[in-house]
Amino acid sequence: MEVKKAALRPADSVQPTRRKSHMRAPLMVLVTVGFVCAAAIVIGIKITRNHDIALATAERNLSAVATSLANQTDAVFFALNALMDQGASLAATPAGSLRRPPAPMIAALAERINASGWASALTLFDADGAPIYEAAVTLAEPAGAVPIDRILDTARGDTALQPQLIAIDGLFLSKTLVGADGRISGLVVVTLAADFAARLSRSINYDARKHVVLANDAGAVLAVSPASSGPARTVRGLLGVSNIPLTDTPQPQIDYTETAAGESLLVVAQPIAQPLSAILVAERLDDVLANWRSELVFYGLILAALVLFGLTVCTMILMQTAEHRQQLAVRRSNEARLKQTIAGANCGIWEWDLRNDTITWSASMYALIGRYDGRKSVAPADIHALMHPEDRAALDRIKACADKDKKRFDEVFRLRHAHGNWVWIHAKGGAAAMTDPAAGPATRLTGIATDVTALKQAESRITEAESRLRDAIENISEAFVLWDSDDKLVLCNKNFAAFYCIDPSVLRVGARRREVMVAASTPVEVMHEAQADDAEL
Repeated sequence: MEVKKAALRPADSVQPTRRKSHMRAPLMVLVTVGFVCAAAIVIGIKITRNHDIALATAERNLSAVATSLANQTDAVFFALNALMDQGASLAATPAGSLRRPPAPMIAALAERINASGWASALTLFDADGAPIYEAAVTLAEPAGAVPIDRILDTARGDTALQPQLIAIDGLFLSKTLVGADGRISGLVVVTLAADFAARLSRSINYDARKHVVLANDAGAVLAVSPASSGPARTVRGLLGVSNIPLTDTPQPQIDYTETAAGESLLVVAQPIAQPLSAILVAERLDDVLANWRSELVFYGLILAALVLFGLTVCTMILMQTAEHRQQLAVRRSNEARLKQTIAGANCGIWEWDLRNDTITWSASMYALIGRYDGRKSVAPADIHALMHPEDRAALDRIKACADKDKKRFDEVFRLRHAHGNWVWIHAKGGAAAMTDPAAGPATRLTGIATDVTALKQAESRITEAESRLRDAIENISEAFVLWDSDDKLVLCNKNFAAFYCIDPSVLRVGARRREVMVAASTPVEVMHEAQADDAEL
């Protein structure tokens, strides 16, 4: 009989495939860590940007304040310089000498000084330092308290007609008067208000926490706001500034310094041309970055929350992964035991998906016929090709049970082994249970297949032995009968039926001995007795 070549290949010709390891959990951890790191980088960039914006805003604001104060100071010094020129012209004579002007003129000058609000007195001295007259608003001290000798010593060092700011037991604005011969003919001194810097600060509603310093070209502190009061009398000691721009620069100079006490400052210096000096405005970096530090705390909390979220997610993923691995190990152990049990029982498991018309075999099922081509499922046509031509109807009967009320099957058929021999398979199973019986026929069949080749061979040998035994019993000349322990017929030959004239229909296996004796034409007991009497004679 010619058998159709099967589509499945022998197991020896198939190379096992290795499944790729599952990387979902590590990938999720990596994504979570990447998200937290990216968020941290974005927050870091935002914090840095806000820091730069805070410093740039403070620089811009302080520059505007310093420029405003410098313009205010320029206007004040311009007005005072005009008063000094007026005071000198009141005392000038046609001969070039200086004399005391009339009292009404001095009083008028005093009113103008009072109206300015920046000075308390104007004093005119001759070349020897003797006072000629004084126009005072409210004398904080007598005119003799003006340190004229020291002011003259300072003035003699520069004979230019430029006013000078001098801080000697007070703040003074002086201007030298030079005669036609080029010698100093006198000196005009304006005593500035003691709270000169404070008035400057209040004139623009400036924050009193910030430093406002008026310094000369030598870096000496001439006037300070209340926030800058201290023992240091130089801008280096007070603000930590080493170089002061004393040029007519339109743009303010910005510097970050640190005082001797360790306080960090943002300092903006704006030069003043006449008199040669500079306005310095400083603010503590702690005040500049106060809002930024509050934002830093906020962003720090956000970052901490993100890190905590990332740790929680990663911990949950790792715990779930560990639990999954433990469950997988248990499942693999159970599967290994099941496979070992199935392999030891010489059987296999299969499933038939009727909707897709595919059959899935277990590895042990493939092993029964020595075939495996690496596919998870096979077509019914492939199995049909492996079946014995006389048994192929069994596959149709198995499929038909899905439409029956009793969705069970029990079939025995033969499959072609890879070595060419036939393997007897006993398949048992049924249709998958349906949640709704009214949903229609089942779409899935499952079952177990057992190799019963040895059983079939044993049955064949037993049948052959029984046939030989029966032939031997039938061929002996004597009558032969065999009863079991319950006096039921097991076996007899035709000579027994002929000898006792028993109808063969009575001599069925399992017939009781009494029924057989009743059916005999010659009672078996009488015949035995007659035989016994003959034996005695």
